[in-house]
Amino acid sequence: MNEIVLSSYEDMRISEFKSKRVPSLAEARTRPDVDREIEYKGIDGRDRLDEFRAEYGVVPTRIQYEHENVSLRIDTSGKFTLETVNQESFNILFELLSEVVVNVLELLDVANKIKFEKREVEPGNLKIQVPEVSSGEIDFDQQVTLMQAESFIKGTKSSDELNFSFTDVTKQAGSLDFSAQVTDENRGSLFNVSATEESMRIVPKQNCSFPSLVEFYLAVIQMLDGGAKMKLYEAQTAV
Repeated sequence: MNEIVLSSYEDMRISEFKSKRVPSLAEARTRPDVDREIEYKGIDGRDRLDEFRAEYGVVPTRIQYEHENVSLRIDTSGKFTLETVNQESFNILFELLSEVVVNVLELLDVANKIKFEKREVEPGNLKIQVPEVSSGEIDFDQQVTLMQAESFIKGTKSSDELNFSFTDVTKQAGSLDFSAQVTDENRGSLFNVSATEESMRIVPKQNCSFPSLVEFYLAVIQMLDGGAKMKLYEAQTAV
């Protein structure tokens, strides 16, 4: 979204931003192993955004834009704030929303197919309910290590924006072999995850809602692998 705004309006200023360290999205020249957040205010924010990304490996989580008749804020929680109400502000807003809608609809299609349900079958004279599970999968853009997976769990626990808890965690040293039960404490969603170096499988168990799945996927992007893609894995029937 930031690229859309800056490419559409060459003289658009960034007057304020907040950034955080995301190793999977940006390398850092200075102490790359340090977790950090940077909040900046100044008329030269557009240049400082790129400078801080290159130097400290931080990527924006909130940006404030200023133009002649435009004052607009966006953040990674999905909130758009128009501080000036006029045609130009709405033009920018609708352009950004059109990009968001395309991506959200793709995720919605995948997430709606990730579910646990029971269907009735009739073998002979019997009627039995058979659980049917459609799993999801997050494909990593780069190989993920066990240390990164542990850091991901810690990051979701300490985040002010997320409320996922991990139980029954199993992990092995060497190549990544990791599994856990994940609970969205806000919505009551419950699902299992298991990961290798290349991907993470999501197996729904209870109330696996679209908001929970998307929020978990976005957590993976922000804290584990910025290039990860979510897709439908397969449907399985237990007989």
